[in-house]
Amino acid sequence: MEPNNRRVGLTAAATLLLVFVAASAAAQGRGNAIGKGRQTPPPTVAPTAGGASSGVINVGAREFGAWLDDATLADPGSGWASIGLARYFSPVGHQTDVPSFDGAVGWTRRVQLGMTVPYSRFSALDGATASGRGDVYLTSKIALGDVRDRARRRTFAITPLIEVLSNPDPLTGKRAFWALPVSAETRAKSFRLYGSTGYFSRGVLFGGGAMEVPATERLVATAALTWTRSLKQDVVADAMGLTAARVDFSGGAAYAWRPSVTIFGSLGRTLSKIDANSATLALNTGLTFKFAAKTSKPIRP
Repeated sequence: MEPNNRRVGLTAAATLLLVFVAASAAAQGRGNAIGKGRQTPPPTVAPTAGGASSGVINVGAREFGAWLDDATLADPGSGWASIGLARYFSPVGHQTDVPSFDGAVGWTRRVQLGMTVPYSRFSALDGATASGRGDVYLTSKIALGDVRDRARRRTFAITPLIEVLSNPDPLTGKRAFWALPVSAETRAKSFRLYGSTGYFSRGVLFGGGAMEVPATERLVATAALTWTRSLKQDVVADAMGLTAARVDFSGGAAYAWRPSVTIFGSLGRTLSKIDANSATLALNTGLTFKFAAKTSKPIRP
């Protein structure tokens, strides 16, 4: 996204997007709480020279990212597709993602492929704007351990992903990066717990967890909490009071309107220190469409 007039940042939006999309997605019972690593904004201030030789970066924009997912995979040939609308508010402006597309399909019993593609519009408080394709995520979710028993109570998965940024990274000028989340899940009669931890190659550690509770036969509620930390030192960001770590919370619900159609919604915000990187409010809603394999071809191992 290229802003009009000057570059203004909203680095909070997408990290929280991860939390509440994950909460609402998991609540849909589709077995895939897909979260986004971040929505790459322009830096809060223009990069400044110096500091590279000492290992300290002078940019003034924190890099955050997180991924919250369960460890369940779709059956081969089955999957889901979502279309959503999201709104984020921060001390420096607001952002709208519409439409935002998410989807995944089971390739084998052990591998699931997915993609996330949003279209974003950002408006700063001073009137500057930006719009265009948001960050794209290409995923391959891989089950760990024995996959023959899909009803087992504890499961694990790893999700290697490619991150294609909408704007070049302010530190390296690159657009393509990778991340490696590891997820765990446990099921009980009245609730489901899952969480993820891992690393983004932009220099970010993250972790998070969620609890899903059925309210009725059709309605499921989910609460989620994530933590993310930028590992890169930035003296300009420090001087601006931008913290290197943040904690976000979200609550969401999903209603099974039809056997293959679910309506979801959620809201959340940053719980840690509020600065230019924080989300004071995040709203999300949309529809998920599930589909099943049409043929009974032999299942690949």
